[in-house]
Amino acid sequence: MNSSVIEINYPHDSQNPQCLITLPHASNGGDFFTNFPQIFQAFSGRTELLKKFLRLECDVGSQNLAHTVGQYLERDHQISTRVLFYHHMHRGVVDPNRLPGHAIRPIIDYDLYPGLRLALEAEHLEMIGQVRECLARIPNLSQVIALDMHTMAPYTPAVNASSTTEAVILNPDNMDAYIRAFTDLRFRGAIRPIDILTSIPGSPPIGDPTLIHNLQKSFSDGGFASDVNNPYPLAPVLMSTEIVNQTRGVALDVPKILVTQTDAHGETDLLNPEIDPKKVGVLGQIIAEAIAETIREK
Repeated sequence: MNSSVIEINYPHDSQNPQCLITLPHASNGGDFFTNFPQIFQAFSGRTELLKKFLRLECDVGSQNLAHTVGQYLERDHQISTRVLFYHHMHRGVVDPNRLPGHAIRPIIDYDLYPGLRLALEAEHLEMIGQVRECLARIPNLSQVIALDMHTMAPYTPAVNASSTTEAVILNPDNMDAYIRAFTDLRFRGAIRPIDILTSIPGSPPIGDPTLIHNLQKSFSDGGFASDVNNPYPLAPVLMSTEIVNQTRGVALDVPKILVTQTDAHGETDLLNPEIDPKKVGVLGQIIAEAIAETIREK
């Protein structure tokens, strides 16, 4: 089986990274859908709906942001960075940031495709094993500054007052409603800040306190709103939590509007987003400064 995780180093020959950035949701799937044609077959007559959903679910801009941070750290601070890109899966179908047993998204009636579910679970298990192997190869992992990098919709959908994280409980019959919750202006709720994920609800923080402080200060100095565990916290079923536990890290979720182009009304198209290199550069430099300051304070 091909490698499901790509390692990119800054500088390219670095074997001892001081910073780690993981990208579990940046992939558009690559050859994933070629290997599993049953996914699109299950949406016969509704393929455009599935394509919309997949575009919405991809963490667009997270990969651009990660590489920008790595470049700034290398150029301005002589800090080595390793980026881990989980490229061989699409989180709209199987979430590589979730532990085995929790990863299959309920977009298909798998009772009709039992062999597909088993194959996807095996693929996911292989990917999780490769991520853990990559982590195990990093020297002094517990002292590495880590960011588990994500991007998200810029507004919390105002469709489920009981939850800021579950707009619509996804099932095979309501994908259109799920998409509209994030794209229809009528359902627009609170503006989301940059989310620094540091803890599981009801448990003490596991995120590195120095990194948290420096990120919050750098975001504030740069004019960006940030918050801790808003709208998303860590959770026991997430690989993010496993990575934060093993490093001096946090997970970071950035509103997509901060890394994509907007129209004349200041709106970003979540179904057809275009990266804004200037925005990515500004935010990447701010994040890199916070990481560098954390390393200097170690």
